[in-house]
Amino acid sequence: MLALKILTEHITQQLEERGFCVVLDSDLERCWPSSRMAHAEQERKIQEFAESQGWTAAILEAGFATKAIFQKSEPSIGAESITISGPEMSCHLPHLNL
Repeated sequence: MLALKILTEHITQQLEERGFCVVLDSDLERCWPSSRMAHAEQERKIQEFAESQGWTAAILEAGFATKAIFQKSEPSIGAESITISGPEMSCHLPHLNL
């Protein structure tokens, strides 16, 4: 789908420049038309798309319009990757979800 490829390239460019990308309703409609799917399915597909690219998507409703704000996903930090050491102590931190 050409519209999805163009949107992907646009979001990628914006994420490199700004760290986030706001996509307005008209652009979302080109890829996930609300006339063909329920709102919940549209939202699910946008989230799946974001995750497939390593991004997160915050979907906002503003009256009759929808916006999606895309950001790069932050890697989670597991306890096994963090060790705090001092002269007399070693401590493993619990799993953190940031």
